[in-house]
Amino acid sequence: MDEIVLTRDDNGSNLSLDVGDIVKVILQENPTTGYTWQVDGQLPIQLKESMDQQKKTYKGSAGGAGKRILSYQVESKGSGMLSLKYWQPWSGDESITERFTISFEAE
Repeated sequence: MDEIVLTRDDNGSNLSLDVGDIVKVILQENPTTGYTWQVDGQLPIQLKESMDQQKKTYKGSAGGAGKRILSYQVESKGSGMLSLKYWQPWSGDESITERFTISFEAE
């Protein structure tokens, strides 16, 4: 079982995974603006979410930047695509300012 850590630089990647692997996606986020990273559409059936955490990267008073950490365990074989969107959920899809997508093949 491996842990594969992905960042913004990995957007558009094609991954070869094994059942049991953990895919951890770490993306910059500023929750004080209402923008957050979320799965766009359905989570692929091969993946199971194991963590969704917001981590502050600033010190001091409230507000400021942070990171969204999303982890998924590979549960079954097959190919799929994980798509995330950075948006304000109450504003709908027109608020999407960034996307993160990876394709994968799980063995």
